[in-house]
Amino acid sequence: MPILKRMELHRSRLLPKDGGHTIFFHTQSSSRSRPQTFFDAQDVPEFEGDSAWFECERKGGRWHILRRVDGIRDA
Repeated sequence: MPILKRMELHRSRLLPKDGGHTIFFHTQSSSRSRPQTFFDAQDVPEFEGDSAWFECERKGGRWHILRRVDGIRDA
């Protein structure tokens, strides 16, 4: 059975003050038991702003983005 989770992804840019291009996306982590997850820029659908919520699925030990969702956390 697949594991589904909603994650807020944050954009990391090269030279952000100059509006540089996106180099990767990551999740925020508030504990050591839940490390950050990183995504390549080409694996994340385009969106405006510095962060957005996505529904992700864990397959083969890796998280894959399924679609963008509203900013509602897991229940």
